[in-house]
Formats: sequence, C-alpha cells, structure tokens
Amino acid sequence: MSKKIPVEAIPFEAVIKLDMPGTFYARIQQLILYFSNTHPPQDIIKAMNLLKENKEAETDFEYHLHTLTILVYDIEKKAKEQGLMVTKEIEVDEDGTMKEPTEN
Repeated sequence: MSKKIPVEAIPFEAVIKLDMPGTFYARIQQLILYFSNTHPPQDIIKAMNLLKENKEAETDFEYHLHTLTILVYDIEKKAKEQGLMVTKEIEVDEDGTMKEPTEN
C-alpha cells in the first residue's frame, strides 16, 4: 500500500533568480567539455543542430547536452545584461582548434 508524503518542489513554470560566481560558470563549461568528450564529434554536432532548430532531443546524451547548453546560454545572457562580459583573445590552431590556455 502506498501513501502520500509532502515534499518540496519547484514548479516547472517558476523562474529562479540566483547569484553565481564566474568560477561556477567556468565549472559548468568544463562539465560540457568533459561530457562532450564521451561521444564522437558527429553526436555533438547532431545534438547542437537539434537544439538550434528547436527540435526535441532524441537521446539521453542530446537531452543532457541541451540542458547544459541552455543553462550556459542563460547565464551568458544575464552576464551581458549586467555588463559583466569581457572580450579576451584565445589562440587557435589553423584548423580552429583552441590551444591550451596559458597564464597571463
């Protein structure tokens, strides 16, 4: 026999405002890279194209990559609105691959 118990939950339609340090944002970006390294590039391209076309994810990988990408997008949007974005240069190889960052 089952019973009902009260639990706290956030409704899907709720909009949560929170402060987030840049270091945590960097951790989310690192998580996306780590997570993306678990699949071949064509899976990442397919997932990002589905997201760009506003289509539903077809696999768990796509669904979770969409979640992280949307989170990063929303964080960057808020940072821009608050004037917190900065422009910096990164070094890329001829094929467009980013080189390992060096300390400035």
